[in-house]
Amino acid sequence: MSCTQYSLSCRIFLQVLAGLLNLTDRADWRSCKLSKEDEIKMAEGFKKRFEEFDLTN
Repeated sequence: MSCTQYSLSCRIFLQVLAGLLNLTDRADWRSCKLSKEDEIKMAEGFKKRFEEFDLTN
């Protein structure tokens, strides 16, 4: 499978999945980008929720 075919099949998969989940506005990853501040807030929340599973502490 060539790179172009792979890219096309990934885009089709994302469009179908977004349609099934009724999230058609998110089929293109560029429409899901967040601001740097929002990304930091999400990362901190993720770290906090999974803190008990962190084996590095």
